[in-house]
Amino acid sequence: MSLGCTGSRAVQTGRATRGQADDYLRDAVRMSSEGVLLEPRGSGIGSIDRVRLGEIAQELRLPAAICFVERAIQTMQTGEVDGEAGWVEVPEGQIKIRTRIAIDGKVMSTEVLDSGFVDEHMEGCLREVLESQRFPESRDSFAYSIDVYYWVSLGVFSLANTEGFDERLRREQAEAARRAKPCLQGRLPAGEYRVSGVNLFDRDGDTIVNRVDPGQLAPDLSACVAQAFRGVRIYSEPEAFVRPAEIVVEFAVDDDGQVSGKDDRWLEIIELEELAERERRRAELAVEEDRLENAPDGSARGVAGSGTGSDAGDSDGEDVAIPRGGSPDGPMDLGPTQELSGPGEAGSIVDPDPVTPAPGKKSSPEDTGAGTATPEDPAAGSQGGIKIDLSPRRSG
Repeated sequence: MSLGCTGSRAVQTGRATRGQADDYLRDAVRMSSEGVLLEPRGSGIGSIDRVRLGEIAQELRLPAAICFVERAIQTMQTGEVDGEAGWVEVPEGQIKIRTRIAIDGKVMSTEVLDSGFVDEHMEGCLREVLESQRFPESRDSFAYSIDVYYWVSLGVFSLANTEGFDERLRREQAEAARRAKPCLQGRLPAGEYRVSGVNLFDRDGDTIVNRVDPGQLAPDLSACVAQAFRGVRIYSEPEAFVRPAEIVVEFAVDDDGQVSGKDDRWLEIIELEELAERERRRAELAVEEDRLENAPDGSARGVAGSGTGSDAGDSDGEDVAIPRGGSPDGPMDLGPTQELSGPGEAGSIVDPDPVTPAPGKKSSPEDTGAGTATPEDPAAGSQGGIKIDLSPRRSG
């Protein structure tokens, strides 16, 4: 058997009895939210290149995960699960597909032997993935079969519905509303508008794909707002696979066509408080540096503080922490945000392809290759496909 999943840092291969294989699969499902296990069938399977088979198990994970993500962003809805708020219509499950392979490694046919997927679209997509895969050639000039096991679920989201997460999401939504204003300015009659959608995040907190649900806005305006929503980021979670969040923003349009977000004032207050805190720290640092520059040599050494010898007596007894570097001007940076860019339609998938900025630096149109989206020109950015990191888990 050959295993590829998140918890597996190396290709796992080997022979197994039926009972061992079942136990192996159960352990793998517990170990990872998604994965692929390949089990060669029939006589003469010893002639198959098992190292290459293990590599294929890892290679199949990405296109299979894309099947899941592309379907999930279309179907998932908020709802009630076991009496609690959760997500319904999630295309998760397990499947066993028998794949018949020709001597040259091409797939001749696929057959679903067992499936726990309620969503039939997943079965079709996974079969297409297998049919396009090239398997090892037979060394003994015979066709062979491989049973392919695949499982997928949303996985870990330990911070969901916590106070810290809700506060972070509120700020991200307020910033998304600010980015979306150019989409709506002068294009809507006076009134109040509620725009909602869904973002799927990777373990680093970046948006993989997102959608804006059809509602009060015209399709071109919804497409533009979707670009603003795709810049939303959440906390990283190394053990996670895909994490969903509902994005909800409320706008008000006055008689002059000016647009405001419900949390605009709240966001301004938060940013002013952060700016004041940075200015306070900067002033403290300036006073401390001035004191060190004007103090006698012995006193300066005492403040720096070895704590021993004659210099220690010159110290005022306080430990002075001198920050290194300075805080950047402007609002506190909670991580990179993206400008409005890329194509999109109301209720459609938006595939971000961001360039990650350096720590502490806001991404800009120059960083992302994106301009400011408007309903007239929503496509100003890159056209990259879905990016999902399925490498071994990282700590921290």
